[in-house]
Amino acid sequence: MHDGCEIKKIGIKYHEGRVSLECVNELVAWLEARGKDATPVCGKNCVIPPDRDLLIVMGGDGTLLGGARAAAAHGIPLIGIDFGGLGLLSEITYEQAHDALERILQGEY
Repeated sequence: MHDGCEIKKIGIKYHEGRVSLECVNELVAWLEARGKDATPVCGKNCVIPPDRDLLIVMGGDGTLLGGARAAAAHGIPLIGIDFGGLGLLSEITYEQAHDALERILQGEY
């Protein structure tokens, strides 16, 4: 949504050690069922496609901070889904993700 348009292309950055591939694939399928182009990426030095309208970060605070650095280079807004121990930066849990993302996709943020 960084260009003022509908959220269509979504990047998903995730922490391989904390987030199962099953959770990532489920979220990708959920987004694709809503007509979104979802691209998962992982790793400390992951490359976020610059054409994304939103970056979803699945992990702890460190993963969120890394995602923020990667997204900031392209002006991409991000949202964190907490899979860490403290979760100081992400308010959304995986169990709350669908409801929160549905509201965001509808422009309620």
